[in-house]
Amino acid sequence: MDIGARLRKVRRERKMTVAALAQASHLSKGFISQVEQGHSQPSLASLQRITSSLHVSLAHIIGSPGEIPPVPDHSYARPRTYRRAELHKQTASITLVNESTEGTAFSLSLPPGTIASGAPSPGTSSAKGVCFVLRGTTKFSQPASAFTLSEGDALTWDVTLPYSFNNTDGSASILCLFLPALCPLPELSIPEQVAPHRETAPPAHAADAGGPLRLVAMRAHRGYQRER
Repeated sequence: MDIGARLRKVRRERKMTVAALAQASHLSKGFISQVEQGHSQPSLASLQRITSSLHVSLAHIIGSPGEIPPVPDHSYARPRTYRRAELHKQTASITLVNESTEGTAFSLSLPPGTIASGAPSPGTSSAKGVCFVLRGTTKFSQPASAFTLSEGDALTWDVTLPYSFNNTDGSASILCLFLPALCPLPELSIPEQVAPHRETAPPAHAADAGGPLRLVAMRAHRGYQRER
């Protein structure tokens, strides 16, 4: 079943007319009909507006359809509060705040040295991500672009290109981000650091050995003490 046929099936399940769907999605009736009949290929933005008006996920239309979900009853929806303890974490983590057909909102906790790397988003055209720095400092990088963001700064960027957020500061950074639909969440990594080399003293039991070995061990131990 193609995209147009799936859209028509969902629209009929919702008991919506073409005119009602066109009005809800701010598209023309002719365009909706052309899409359903397979005579027109909608852009991602138009498809998102149609699926949002049908209260169905974009993945349901372009992926495996499965069972059509019921229409959400927004009259009983209650606000969801995310307290500081949930968002301001000391470990590298992602906390989902909201996920819908429009995209995903989440908080990003970056301890010092942590990098969040985002892959290019497939199937999107000039889609924008949004970032707001709640705490700390972080460096944003993209091909031919780099910015240092401080607490209170905001940023938008093209998610069709690879990007990264790197906490090069000495304290944790907390970011609030929004990515459009179909954009993968960033991956967190902490580069391995080489531990400083520390010289150790000769083992104590060597100095207790008898005979020539004891003399050699004592000289090595005294030499080590003079170097310190």
